[in-house]
Amino acid sequence: MNPIAPRHSYCSLPLILPALLLAVTAVGLELGIFLRTGHFVYPLDDPYIHLAMARHFAESGIFGVSLAGFSASSSSPLWTLLVAFNFWIFGNHEIIPFLLNLLAAVPLAWRLTRHAARHWHSEWTAAAATSFFLFALPLPALISLGMEHTLHILLVLLLVSRIGHPVPESTRFSTNFHLFFLGFAATLTRYETGFVTVPLLVILALRRDWTAAATLAAACALPVVMIGGINAGLGWHFFPNSVLMKSVLGSSGWEQVDQIAKRFYGQLLGTPHLLLPFAFSLGAGLYTLRGDPDFSSPETIRNFVFPVALMLHCSLALIGWFYRYEAYLLALGWMALVPFIPTPAGWYREIWTTAAPRFNRFVIHAALVGMLLLGLTPFWDHLQSIRRIVPGAENIYHQQYQMGLFLRACYNGATVAANDIGAINYLADIECLDLMGLGSREPGWANAQGRWGAAFIESWCRQRNARIAVIYESWFRRNLPESWIKIGEWTVNQQETVADTTVAFFALSPDEAPRLRAHLEEFSSQLPPGIQVRFIDSSPQ
Repeated sequence: MNPIAPRHSYCSLPLILPALLLAVTAVGLELGIFLRTGHFVYPLDDPYIHLAMARHFAESGIFGVSLAGFSASSSSPLWTLLVAFNFWIFGNHEIIPFLLNLLAAVPLAWRLTRHAARHWHSEWTAAAATSFFLFALPLPALISLGMEHTLHILLVLLLVSRIGHPVPESTRFSTNFHLFFLGFAATLTRYETGFVTVPLLVILALRRDWTAAATLAAACALPVVMIGGINAGLGWHFFPNSVLMKSVLGSSGWEQVDQIAKRFYGQLLGTPHLLLPFAFSLGAGLYTLRGDPDFSSPETIRNFVFPVALMLHCSLALIGWFYRYEAYLLALGWMALVPFIPTPAGWYREIWTTAAPRFNRFVIHAALVGMLLLGLTPFWDHLQSIRRIVPGAENIYHQQYQMGLFLRACYNGATVAANDIGAINYLADIECLDLMGLGSREPGWANAQGRWGAAFIESWCRQRNARIAVIYESWFRRNLPESWIKIGEWTVNQQETVADTTVAFFALSPDEAPRLRAHLEEFSSQLPPGIQVRFIDSSPQ
């Protein structure tokens, strides 16, 4: 590991260049979306869940995804509240989550670049490598998603850095205050912060810094207990529904043990983009631990926190979908490995320039280039995912966004059953019955009791006076009530980010069937090109 290079200006061109490149790319993606759709659209339905909850909270004080009332649908309460606060001040503007992401991404990019510059001799080399990493993360895609992941990465890196740089006793109080704030905010942003907290608490315990350990534990436990108490008090599960649906907490007993094992082997050992930095970090951690058994250096701390947090995440949570779930881990891995990169880079340069017979040099150079490309190959899909942002947003605009516009035009104030609940609840004022259980508690309870199915769905929708259902028929197979009357379908011509190309419209009573048919026929003229409309008794129009 090379000695730390002298510190340079805080705002030299190389240090701010990756942030500028990132911001220009993100803005360019949004311009591309606007040119394709004429609207500001996100490439997933998930961001609209936050938008819907934020709108309802800002406008009517309902912290819920629909007018049905409170719902434990958000695993990022802080992000939802930030968006709601901005809605309350500036009004309901879809661009707000994107702008909040930009505000978090610029200091994040600057911090990552400065970290590399401190350990490398060239700021320009640090800027080039950090720029590649930001796109491989892929941070432009995360900004365009309009969700909380960029803010979470920034908060987690600040939290780990706070532990990695012990401070004098004279500033102990202010340091613990900052530690509490960062732990509280990071956990309130995403519950996965707990995976980082565990190794940090181990380090503080080994240091016998009990005050800092108690502060961090309280900071990370308080949001979970606070939100869980509110959820349970209002009749929901202790953990948000999204956490239960995407983690092993949704199962129990031996099924939970089986899920932990399968997730660990499948998500860590089966994904090269995580396995490679994990293996390198283990090696770097063992190297630094020999000379730093007390975890006093930032390098040792980072190379302990990253692999432990990665193992916990891969065992208990999910990865995938624009790599947003594991992005904070990759950023931790970058921070951990950056100080060690100059050493193999020096070896590489020495071998490359070593005098040798022409054939030997050719073999050596080919092997080195091959090893480099092999190491970068797992991140090619990350770069490619940025290309999916614009067509993905167009895909959402053609399906979920149009569903929301249809419901706003024809069923505002009505009770509607659905399975994709973000855009429809943000754009329309409806009482939404989420058949999958993210925005409604009843399906979750029914599923836990083994009652979820066609009979439960029919009874529940009848009790709540639901008029229509807008669903992916393929998700339900034999679990749709026979009394429901299928009226029509919309089919988009591509599948970039939608879960199914076809969404079906059902009338839940014979009286509603002609009205739904008339509404669909009237609204079909407003649909953008690329959507095939089909009624069950007519040919495609």
